[in-house]
Amino acid sequence: MPDEYRQRDLARIKQFCLLDDTFMKVVMKDNIKGAQDIIRVLLMRNDLEVTEVRTQDEWTNLVGHSVRLDVVAKDSAGRWYNIEVQRAADGANAQRARYNVGALDWHILAPGKEYDQLPEVYIIFITETDVLGQGLPIYTIDRFIRETGEPFRDNAHILYANASYQGTDPIGKLMEDFRERDPRKMHHDSLAGPAGFYKNTEGGLNSMCQIMEEVRAEGVELGIRKGRAEGRAEGRAEGRAEGRAEMIRALLIANTEDSLLYDNQYKSLGITAEEIKAARTKYKS
Repeated sequence: MPDEYRQRDLARIKQFCLLDDTFMKVVMKDNIKGAQDIIRVLLMRNDLEVTEVRTQDEWTNLVGHSVRLDVVAKDSAGRWYNIEVQRAADGANAQRARYNVGALDWHILAPGKEYDQLPEVYIIFITETDVLGQGLPIYTIDRFIRETGEPFRDNAHILYANASYQGTDPIGKLMEDFRERDPRKMHHDSLAGPAGFYKNTEGGLNSMCQIMEEVRAEGVELGIRKGRAEGRAEGRAEGRAEGRAEMIRALLIANTEDSLLYDNQYKSLGITAEEIKAARTKYKS
């Protein structure tokens, strides 16, 4: 890695907090206690025990849109959790939450299992701003039967945690940890410990620089693939346009009378009078 890149990366690492998804993922890697602390505070349940945590799981859907989830955890009761950090409001919209519920479902339910064996799932968005705009520290979304007001027990829950919330209660302290750039000032040791390792030790800083280099390379590769796809699409569009123009030119050669502008032959091909007139001007020689 060129020294200029390393120095720039080191400066960026100092500014990282848990709201930066790259940093969040390394802090949460194999961090069962950290995931447990987050989930316990946000659900206000001290009895649950997280047994498994994975970061940056990419789940490929062969017939639909694949998804990469920030943090996925499972507890001893078989409940599943997806924790996502989002700085931009559009990355935590209702449709994204709905899709993540479905992604967990199709990943969890094994072939041959019945639908009633789907476990309880929680999609948790921790957002930099109050994206739902009601001034609350946390929003819990469940489904209800409109006519009766009774809960519709599909065992899927969506939570929005407002990281801009500043309070002295457990949620306020957790949200402060997500905003804090200095691990020494964080409230939860399970988050402060790994955050300090990646910010303040040589080994941790080297790991972060390597991760950022990989992120850069991935971004370049994605840009190249996108450029190639756009180029192919543009080429196909240009080819179709040229082919259509040649078709109109051939029809003009065969049908020189103005009265034929509205002939069924043109209409059946979807050629408009405006296109014919433009072609006459272009090919009048």
